[in-house]
Amino acid sequence: MKFRVPRLIFILFLLGIGLVTAPWLASAQDEGIDLIDQPAMGEGGVAAFSVQKSIQAQGTVGADLSSDVTIAVASDLHVRDANLKANRRLVEAVNRLPQVSFVAITGDLCDKIGTEEEYQRLEKLLAGFEDPLLAVPGNHDFMYRDYFNKNGDKIRGTPEGKRAKLERFCKALKLKSVRYARKMGGHLLVFLPTDELDSKPLTELSEATMKFFRETLAANPKMPTIVFCHAPLAKSYERETNLGVLQPENRIRELLKDNPQVFLWVAGHLHIRAGQKDFHSDANKVGNVTGIHVSAVTGDTPWIRVLKLTPEAAVVRTYNVETKKFIPAYERTFKHRESSGTTPGGSESPKTDDGLKSLQNRIDALFEKLEQLYDKTCKLLKKLFDL
Repeated sequence: MKFRVPRLIFILFLLGIGLVTAPWLASAQDEGIDLIDQPAMGEGGVAAFSVQKSIQAQGTVGADLSSDVTIAVASDLHVRDANLKANRRLVEAVNRLPQVSFVAITGDLCDKIGTEEEYQRLEKLLAGFEDPLLAVPGNHDFMYRDYFNKNGDKIRGTPEGKRAKLERFCKALKLKSVRYARKMGGHLLVFLPTDELDSKPLTELSEATMKFFRETLAANPKMPTIVFCHAPLAKSYERETNLGVLQPENRIRELLKDNPQVFLWVAGHLHIRAGQKDFHSDANKVGNVTGIHVSAVTGDTPWIRVLKLTPEAAVVRTYNVETKKFIPAYERTFKHRESSGTTPGGSESPKTDDGLKSLQNRIDALFEKLEQLYDKTCKLLKKLFDL
């Protein structure tokens, strides 16, 4: 027996219910609707390289520091057969996006434990991207042994084994180091791995990475800075999670406090989807830094964060692969104040609430919630009718 629910009819039906419950619609905006160097380096210091040289070092085309840059950001691909459709849709969607300078992936590219087979499957997928790739590893890329215990559970690896897997990661992504920085679009982009080899938390920056981060920021105090990391900044979300907090929490907080040029922290790990409370809310901001959560590539509708960087501003947009549209409700703009002294990070521009635009934002956000409810309902119905 087969069961099919026309998506449009279903959504219109739910829309009617939503309009009857107008207070819920009005509160939707409060739940997340208002609504970019140096070559790869080892543990030692930060050298001054031209942008042209650093880009070519990664096998990509040259770029000028003053040129506009567009970055497509994805996270938590968890490449496996069951997730292959979503990942292929992601690749196809990124390839269709115009003027993408490169693709950034914030960890957990591998399915579960980062075996050679998982990495081979990953490399086949990554070969489909037409734009250059930059990435940082997540816990599923290096944290575990190449086999499970008798109960099918993951087993933490040894420091030596983790180090070998980080090397495997660099080889697959064609990186010279797991920690590196780039200068482009008037911004400093810092890629930080959660690479502590003897860590109890799933996400912890090693001493070498903390040293690299500190020295990189010290060498570029006047450049607006964006961090790409697998784990989000502590307290940039309200949800309870058993995945732990990015460590060393206090030292990271103090470092960011001393370096106000850092204004965005882009991360995945928590699988926060568009429409969920923590995806886009006031809670994302910690001190001077706004956390940008990147959805996992799972289910039928992967999401892409797109960062448009210019020397004057950074614009964060959210692309729905299903509808092939950007969602205005989730757009954020961070403008950089001009100063002869220290250049601060971006100050988020307030959203105007002018009639039709505000209504359109709410309608867009409502449809996103209905799309998600539709997907969940179809999955439930398939189980009930044994599809």
